Amino acid sequence: MVDFSTLETSWQDARYGVRMLRKNPGFTALAVLTLAIGIGANTAIFSLANAAFFRPLPYPDAERLAFLWQNNQRTGETEGLVSYPNFADWRSQSHSFADMAYFRSGKSILSGTGDPKRTTSALVSTNIFSVLGVNPIMGRTFATDEQLPGHANVAVISYHLWRTRYGGDPQVIGRNLSFGSGERIDTIIGVMPPGFSFPQGSELWIPHAVTEFFKTKARQYPQFQVIGRLNPGASWVLARVELDTIGARLADEYPAIDGGVGVRVVPLRQQLSQNVRQGLIVLWGAIAGVLLIACLNAANLIMARAAGRQKEISVRYSLGATPGRIIQQFLCESVLLASAAASIGVLLSVWTLKLVSKLNPELGKLGGAVLDVRVLGFTVAVTAFTALICGVLPALSSPRVDLNRALRQLNSGQAAPGAHALRKLFIVAQVSLAFVLLVGSGLLVRSLWRIFAVDSGFDAEHVLTLHVYWASAPANNAIEQERNSLYGELLNRLRALPGVSSAGAISNVLFLTEMDKVPFVIEGQPAEPPGQRPFLPHGEATSDYFRAMGIPLLRGRVFADADAVENAPPVMIINETMARCYWPNEDPIGKRLKFDDPNFKSPWFSAVGVVGDVRQDGLEMPAGLMAYVPSTGKWVNDIVIHTKNDPHALIATVREQVRSVGPNLAIDNVNVVSDLLSLRESQRKFNAILLGGLACIA
Repeated sequence: MVDFSTLETSWQDARYGVRMLRKNPGFTALAVLTLAIGIGANTAIFSLANAAFFRPLPYPDAERLAFLWQNNQRTGETEGLVSYPNFADWRSQSHSFADMAYFRSGKSILSGTGDPKRTTSALVSTNIFSVLGVNPIMGRTFATDEQLPGHANVAVISYHLWRTRYGGDPQVIGRNLSFGSGERIDTIIGVMPPGFSFPQGSELWIPHAVTEFFKTKARQYPQFQVIGRLNPGASWVLARVELDTIGARLADEYPAIDGGVGVRVVPLRQQLSQNVRQGLIVLWGAIAGVLLIACLNAANLIMARAAGRQKEISVRYSLGATPGRIIQQFLCESVLLASAAASIGVLLSVWTLKLVSKLNPELGKLGGAVLDVRVLGFTVAVTAFTALICGVLPALSSPRVDLNRALRQLNSGQAAPGAHALRKLFIVAQVSLAFVLLVGSGLLVRSLWRIFAVDSGFDAEHVLTLHVYWASAPANNAIEQERNSLYGELLNRLRALPGVSSAGAISNVLFLTEMDKVPFVIEGQPAEPPGQRPFLPHGEATSDYFRAMGIPLLRGRVFADADAVENAPPVMIINETMARCYWPNEDPIGKRLKFDDPNFKSPWFSAVGVVGDVRQDGLEMPAGLMAYVPSTGKWVNDIVIHTKNDPHALIATVREQVRSVGPNLAIDNVNVVSDLLSLRESQRKFNAILLGGLACIA
């Protein structure tokens, strides 16, 4: 039964509280603003945490999905790509997983309908959609035999691509999908549901053709990511133990390739949030501290205001009011303050999320700017906590006092001794918490400063990088010759641009994770047993690459044009770390090594030069082994341009040059190298900026 007397009392308290707050607009505005900052910051961070840790993933039984990686002790990679034979063995020998699928992201240039469009595509196993548990809204997904060589080319498209390129045509199934100038034509067989995009950003899925080479000889060529679905009765612990056993079995069976290679299982949610997990937890702790500071600040303001209300409180006690009734009145006023602050805080959180997305791209990918029921529920809980702290503490600091004594203290300007001590305690707590935040932000700034003070090994400020795509793999030698000819023409045009001092190319600039890594042996030195031989990351580079990147030549020479012609003696340039590791007390020039690849008979490469180390794994990581082989005039995707001026001003001109060379070319990943390095450290920068800002606010 409803107690109407309690409701009437609460209504009276609310009306009285509103009148009291309106009588003190300065106090009210300051208290509301203080609490709004704390509540808004907590709402924003929880919104991101909700997207990373709690929001349901868009796949059925997503908690049973996991990424599977090669854990290679020889290369130091804990999340390495997987070769097709290893994937096939994992899949056939595992009983913990219901099924596994593999995929690889790429770019495609679509033609035929409308203007040519560069889109993100994925080369996938035919069972990728069944593993994810997602069905198309139109047509079908891939049949098992569509991964066999010689099968008709088919493709599945995203809902977004269907709507934007094909106008939502209900008869799209069976239409042709052309690539480039028509050297490849696929048939559309399915359209995926709205919002589906796996891997992230994909709009087109093509089945990977499993040739006999991939089945039998590609074990040492890891190039796929793997995702698996756990069986309903299996546990993650059991799955990890089983795959460790499978990995050890493969290492014994193929020691030269899989020696030292294990399997790492990462649940899907953990995989998607691992880049921001630690940062979010740290920031959430800092934001919670800010909220506590805001509550203490507001409580202090209320207590200071309550000191002027001692006469009122004493009169209430004299008239028979109980301590509970006094607490109820204070609590009602704090609820009004906290509710107003929460309304403003929610608006502040929306603005904060937009700012966070700009400052930290990794957090922006979470799509955290969604205030769903869980986030709003958290906001209500934070508001209730705030109201409790701001209402109960000041009320408890106002004990029952004698009316005459209260009047004497009021006339003398003295506050109650208990309240005065509590306010001092609050001030000490606020200063202490603010000091902790300030020290934390200072340590982060110092760490970031030290990282950026590290020599990267190249000229990051004046180098522009870009990735140039050909529409699709050359269908015949004539198309390949045309492509290579355009490649040479493009480099010559870029070198002729005003302000450009040099331009070169390399396979997979700056990212060691994308470079070829093959075991090697050195002439005249004892060879490690198979399975223990180190891997050597290497890439193809043009003669101007080192000059364009500003990588210093320490000994010997760079590549000459004669090194790139067919049947030229095999040569190689190594970095300083490799020279120091394998020839510490002798000249490495003229020393020879070869790759240990059972599928190809590697020649002996002679070292003709030693260049400075490049920290391609991050500025905080020491430089590892690195080698470069000369490009033979074939297509190399990553181009680097060195300019004396601001490289940002060159971007538009470079795009025009690429478009003018050929219609089948597309450009992507245009970046100044310094921006790439800054992006890698965006999480640290964001944490330092946010903690510094919070410390200043506190």
